[in-house]
Amino acid sequence: MAYYNSIFSVVVALLATTFFCSYSANSNVSSVAVEQEAKALLQAGWWTHDSLDTSTPSPCNFSGVTCNRFGSITHISLLHNSKVQKNLGRFLNSSSFPNLVHLDLAEAGLVGSIPPEIGTLSKLTYLSLSNNNLTGDLPLSLGNLSQLLRLDISYNHINGSISPQLGKLSNLGVLNLSSNQINGRMPPTPGLLFNLTHLDISSNQIKGELPRSLTSLDKLVSLSLSSNELNGTLPSTLDQLTKLTTLSLGWNQINGKVPPELGNLRNIQSLDLDGNMFNGPLPSTLGHLINLTHLSFYGNQINGSIPPQIWNLTNLTYLDLSGNMFIGQLPSALGQLTNLSTLYLNSNQFSGSIPLDIGKLVNLQTLWLANNMFTGPLPSTLLHLTNLNSLYLSYNQLNRSIPSEIGKLVSLQTLLLSSNMFTGSIPQEVGNLKNLTYLSLWNNNLTGPIPSAICNLTKLESL
Repeated sequence: MAYYNSIFSVVVALLATTFFCSYSANSNVSSVAVEQEAKALLQAGWWTHDSLDTSTPSPCNFSGVTCNRFGSITHISLLHNSKVQKNLGRFLNSSSFPNLVHLDLAEAGLVGSIPPEIGTLSKLTYLSLSNNNLTGDLPLSLGNLSQLLRLDISYNHINGSISPQLGKLSNLGVLNLSSNQINGRMPPTPGLLFNLTHLDISSNQIKGELPRSLTSLDKLVSLSLSSNELNGTLPSTLDQLTKLTTLSLGWNQINGKVPPELGNLRNIQSLDLDGNMFNGPLPSTLGHLINLTHLSFYGNQINGSIPPQIWNLTNLTYLDLSGNMFIGQLPSALGQLTNLSTLYLNSNQFSGSIPLDIGKLVNLQTLWLANNMFTGPLPSTLLHLTNLNSLYLSYNQLNRSIPSEIGKLVSLQTLLLSSNMFTGSIPQEVGNLKNLTYLSLWNNNLTGPIPSAICNLTKLESL
C-alpha cells in the first residue's frame, strides 16, 4: 500500500510540474503577443494611446476589440465611421494578430488596395470589408484563409478578375463580391466551394456563360449574379440547386427559352430574370413554385399567353411581367392572387376588358396596366382597391366616363389615365385625392370645365 501511495505522489507531482511549466510558457508567450498586438494597433493609427486609461496599453482596452483569456485579440469590429480614411496596409503591416478570428471593417473608411498580408490571418472565420473605397485586385493570398466561413467585400471599387485561389476556401458559407468592378469570366472554381449557402457577385462586369460547375453547389440558398454581362442560355441543370430560395439573374444578356426545369425549384421564393433576352412562351411548370412571393420577368421577349398555372401562385406579393410580348385577355383567375401588393403587366399586347375580379386584390398598392390594348370602361371593382398608391392605365383604349367613385382611392399618389378614350367631364371627386403628386388625363375625349376641386391637390408636382 505504501508502494502505491508513493507512486501516486510521484504522478501527481509530475502532473503539477507539467501544468505549471505549460501555464508559465503560455503566460510568457501571451504577454509578448499582447505587447506586439497593442503596438500593431497603435501603428495602424486607427486608435490613439491618449484614448486609453492606462499607461501600459492592452489591446483589450481598444474600442471594438475583444480578447481571449490570455489577452490576445480574437475579434475586431470597428464602429462604422467612414469620415476618417484608413489604410488596411498599415494595419496589417506587422502581421501581429495570430489569434484573430473575426474582422469586421464594414463602412470603416478604408482606402487603397487589400494588401497581400491579409493572407497571414490564418484563423479568420469572418472577414467583412464591405462599403469602403478599396481598389485594385483581389489578392491571391485570400486563398490562404482556409478557415473562412464568411467573406464580404461588397460595395467597393475592386477590379480585375476573380482569382481561382478563392476555390481553396472550402469552408466558406457566404461569399459576397457584389457592387464592384470585377471583370473577366467567372472561373469554374466557385463550384469547388461545396459549403456555400449564399453567393452574390451581382453588379460587376462578369462576362461569358454561367459555369456548369455552379450546379454542384447543392447547399446554395441564395444565388445572385444580376447586373453583369453574362450571356448564353440558362442551363437546365440549375434545377439541381433544390435548396434555392432566391435566384437573381436579372440585367444580363442571357437568351433562349426559360427552361421548364426551373419548375423543380420547389423551395424558391424569389425568382428574378429581368432585363435579359429570354424568348418563347413562359413554361407552365412555373406554376409548381407555390412558395414564390416575388416573380419578375420584366424587359424580355417572352410571348404567348400567360400560363393559367401562374394564377395558382397565391403567395405572390410581387409580379412583374411587363415589357414583353404577352397576348390575350386577363382571366378572372387573376383575382386569386389576393396577397399581391405590386402588379406590373404594362407594355405588352393584352387585349379585352380589365376583369372585374381585379377588385379582389385588396392588398394592391401598385397597379400598372399601361401600354396594352385594354378596352371597355374602368371596372367598378377597381374602386375597392383602397390601398392603391399608384395606378397607371395610360396608352390603352379604355372608354366611357371616369367614375366619380375614384375619389375613394385616397391613398393614390400617382393617377395616370392619359391616351385613352375616356369621355364626359372630370369628376369633382378627384379633389378628394389629397395625396396625389402626379395626375395625367391628357389625350382623351373629356369635356366640360376643369373642376375647381383640383385646387385641393396641394401635393401635385405634375398636372
